[in-house]
Amino acid sequence: KNDFDEREASFMKKKILCTFLASILAFGCPVSAFAAEITATAIPNSKNLEGWSDFSDGMCLIIQNRSKLGYINTAGKVVISPKYAYARDFSEGKAMVVIDGKVCYINKTGNVVISTGLNYDYDEYGWANHGETEFKNGLACVYGPSGWGSINASGKVVIPFQFDNPYFFNEKGMAQVFLNGDANYIDTKGKLIFPTGY
Repeated sequence: KNDFDEREASFMKKKILCTFLASILAFGCPVSAFAAEITATAIPNSKNLEGWSDFSDGMCLIIQNRSKLGYINTAGKVVISPKYAYARDFSEGKAMVVIDGKVCYINKTGNVVISTGLNYDYDEYGWANHGETEFKNGLACVYGPSGWGSINASGKVVIPFQFDNPYFFNEKGMAQVFLNGDANYIDTKGKLIFPTGY
């Protein structure tokens, strides 16, 4: 196991543990009782399960096999075996995973459908800072050589890498961004709504 895998495993374990503890404090129960019931009865060697997320797009992210991540479906079947050092929830049929230090997207059978070629690493505090947001309305926000931008479902860069922050589009198709420290909004084409910032 290399340094990258060690850091990714540590990051994911901390993230899921924090989510798990927060849910207990807020609701007095695990993140997903449904997921817990399924994993306890349907996953082989479930006693070795280290954690899980809630269901998203019909898939549940699990940690098993010494902090590797994979997915089960709503029937509790392991459909993508735990093998990733870092991964995100499914959305619009795709999920971001890290393969050999690169940001990729897989489909629900585990096949890579987008290879961005972009590195995934850490900021000065040890937290991941290189692109990985889920698809929404056909776009995913990712981090490139010169900032944050967006790719479409084919992996084509449709909003150039230039913004200081990751962003999400609201129901009106607007996203708040920072460009050279100035706050602004963009549309789904990447056009600045307030060109001068504020």
